[in-house]
Amino acid sequence: MHIAHHSFAAKKAHTMVEMLIVISIVGILSGISVVSYKGYLESAERSTAIDFVEQLNNGLKEYEQNVKALTIAADDNATTEEDAIVDFLQQIDTTVFGSPYFRPNWQPVTGSDPETYRIRWNGATFELVERGTTGTGLEIRTDGSDISATP
Repeated sequence: MHIAHHSFAAKKAHTMVEMLIVISIVGILSGISVVSYKGYLESAERSTAIDFVEQLNNGLKEYEQNVKALTIAADDNATTEEDAIVDFLQQIDTTVFGSPYFRPNWQPVTGSDPETYRIRWNGATFELVERGTTGTGLEIRTDGSDISATP
């Protein structure tokens, strides 16, 4: 006769204290990552804005080399000169070498919100208006909402 021996090993479960410790650690790590993510996002937006201004100024230099120098005075209270210069750079003219000098699908919007990056004409080149600075300029929207599908 064979007798079956069953070994009943005690099932070990996690205690409530252990669960709370794990949840606390996950919460702390999540809080740290959200703060650092926000810093990375702001840094990326600033880099995008700087790159955008550099592209615009490079297009301006090419325009001045191939067409003519622009002599438009700066006006800190309006964006009419910024709009006019961007229009020059965006024109597609097959008789002019290198045309257009800047992406024709960019649809700039005037703004003065100090929480946005903006472009301002200083009389010779475009400059970046940093966040937290007052003034009017063409907004740089890093979400792509100012770029149209077609030029």
